Amino acid sequence: MGRSSGGSSVSVPQLAGLGAMARTASLGLTAPTAWSAAWTVSAFTPAVSLFEDRRAPFGSIGKSAAQLFDLFSSARASPTTTLYVNIASGNDTTGTGAVGAPFQSIHKGVTAANAAGQPTTIFVAAGDYPRANNPSNGGAVLPTVDLALIATGGRVRTGAYDAFSAPTVDATYANCYGFAVATVNRVVDRANVDRFGCAVDLTNVATAAQCNGRPGSWALAAGRLYVNRGDGAAVNNVNTRVFRAGTATIKVTAPVSVFVGGSLAGDGFDFEGGSSAACLNYAPSTVPPAMKAVVADGCSFRFAGGVAETGATGVAINSVHGVAALFNCAADGNATDGFNAHNTTAPTAATHFVTVNCSASNNGRAPGVSCNGWTSHENVVGLDVAGVYRGNRGGTMRSINLSLSWLAGSRVEGDLGDLANGGALIGTALRVDDTARYWCDRVAIDMPGAGYALHAAASGSAIFTRAMPPLRAPAVGPGTIGTY
Repeated sequence: MGRSSGGSSVSVPQLAGLGAMARTASLGLTAPTAWSAAWTVSAFTPAVSLFEDRRAPFGSIGKSAAQLFDLFSSARASPTTTLYVNIASGNDTTGTGAVGAPFQSIHKGVTAANAAGQPTTIFVAAGDYPRANNPSNGGAVLPTVDLALIATGGRVRTGAYDAFSAPTVDATYANCYGFAVATVNRVVDRANVDRFGCAVDLTNVATAAQCNGRPGSWALAAGRLYVNRGDGAAVNNVNTRVFRAGTATIKVTAPVSVFVGGSLAGDGFDFEGGSSAACLNYAPSTVPPAMKAVVADGCSFRFAGGVAETGATGVAINSVHGVAALFNCAADGNATDGFNAHNTTAPTAATHFVTVNCSASNNGRAPGVSCNGWTSHENVVGLDVAGVYRGNRGGTMRSINLSLSWLAGSRVEGDLGDLANGGALIGTALRVDDTARYWCDRVAIDMPGAGYALHAAASGSAIFTRAMPPLRAPAVGPGTIGTY
C-alpha cells in the first residue's frame, strides 16, 4: 500500500511556482543564537523556511513529517509487524490483523503490536471508531513499542464518544430525548458549526426540567442524559456527539516513538474528545537511552475535556526525550489549551516541541483560565512555524518557567482573555512569564487596542522581535521587550 512522504499535500516547488497568485516568496530564516544553543537533538536541526502570503503563511523545517519520524524509528517506513484495522469489515474476535482478516478496533491492533514486541505499522481504514473501538480502549491499552498509525482511504474519526442507540422523546420532559449513561463530559451539536468550523457546544444545565425549558442544552441527572437540541430534530449519532468522562482517546506512557498520519494526501485522523489530559496524551515517566519522536501529520484534536474534567487539552506532550512535531494539525474547541508541552513526568528528558503549519482556535471553557492556543513550560525548547491561532482565551501563545521558543511566521488573532471564565487576563496575543523567552520572526498579530499584543509579565522574561509588522495593541510588562 502506498505511502506519501508526509507533510502538506502541496509541495514546496509547487508553492514557489504559484508566483503572484499566491504572493509567495521563499525566505530562509536564521535561528536565534540562544535558541540554537538550547536545541540538543543531534539527529535533526530544523532548517526553517517561510512562504509569506497575505492570506496565511506556509512554512517548512526542511523535513516532512514522515522524513522526520523515520530518523528516529523504523515503525513507519520498514516495520517488523504490519497490521490492519477496519471498522466496517473487521472482527475483534476472529480477526488476526492480516489484510484479509482485519481487526475492528484500533486498540486491538495496538494490543497485537505490543504482543509482537517490535516496531509496528497499523493501517486503519477510514470510518467512525467510537470509544469502544478507539486506540486506547478508554485508557486500558497503551503502546509499549514504536508505533505508526496510518489512516487509509480518507479520514478516521475516533475519540471519547459512544455510538448510542437513537433515544426516544422523554415521557416527562417532552422537549428532551434521553437515555441512561453513567458519565458525560460535554455534548455538541454536529449539525451546527461556529465561525471556527467546530460543532457547537450545547449548554450544560443542572436538571432535566431546566433542560426541557432551555433549547440547546443537556443535563445528566440520576444516571440519565437529557438532550434538548432546540431545533426539534431527533437526537442521533449524526447530529449529536456525546463525549464521555474518564475516557482516553490516544494515550502513551512508555518512552516510545509514535507516528499518526495518513497513507495519502487527505488521509488522517480526527480525534474527538479525551479526558485523560488530552485527545493525544504523551507522558512517559522514564527517559529512554536514545531519543524518540512523536509525530502527527494532517490530524485534528478537538473537544477534549468538559464539565467533568475541566483541564484537558487537544495535544498534551510531556517529557518526550527527543522531539514532538505536529505538521498541518488543528487543535480546536478544547477545555483548556490547544497545543501544550511540559517536561515534568521525566524531568531529565530533553524535550523539544515543534508545530508546523498548525492551527488552534476557540480553546478554553469555564472554569478554565489561561487557556492557550500554544503553550510551553519548564525547560521545553519550542518552535512554531507558520501557525495560525485565533479566538483563544487567556494568552493565545503563552510560555512560562525556563522555556525557550522561536516563533517563525506565526499569526495570532483576537485572543478573548479569560475574564469571562473567572480569570484575570485581558486579551493577550503573546505572553511570557518567569524567565521564558520568545524570539518572534515575522509574527503577525491582530489584537484590538483594548488588549495586549506582547506581554513580558515577569522581570526575568523577554520577548524579542524581528521583521514584525506594526502592532495596534500595546507591548507591556516589567520584562524585556526588544529586537534581535
